Amino acid sequence: MTALIIWTLVALVAAGVVALVASATSNGSDASFVRDLRAGLAARRDPASARLGAELLDAEPVDVPLDEFLLATQVDDDGYLHVDELRDTLGKARQKAVRSVHELTRRPG
Repeated sequence: MTALIIWTLVALVAAGVVALVASATSNGSDASFVRDLRAGLAARRDPASARLGAELLDAEPVDVPLDEFLLATQVDDDGYLHVDELRDTLGKARQKAVRSVHELTRRPG
């Protein structure tokens, strides 16, 4: 039981250090971390005001057809996934699996 309490305290101290570092690394004119933290804590106390604030901040949805969206976000760079590399990797994995299955079935019983 003592170990649980100690680790819980360690976790709380670590969370406090992270919050302190996050607030210290933001520039002096932007106190958004502290403001957001206070707003979150206030929302836990009064959920109705948080819902009202969220409704006021909601932006109007933009209705864009899929083809326009895809054209606007098109990138000319190489894709992250290369089919040749994927094929080679899957081929090697298949060969390794086949060898493993053959080794398992060759064992004398």
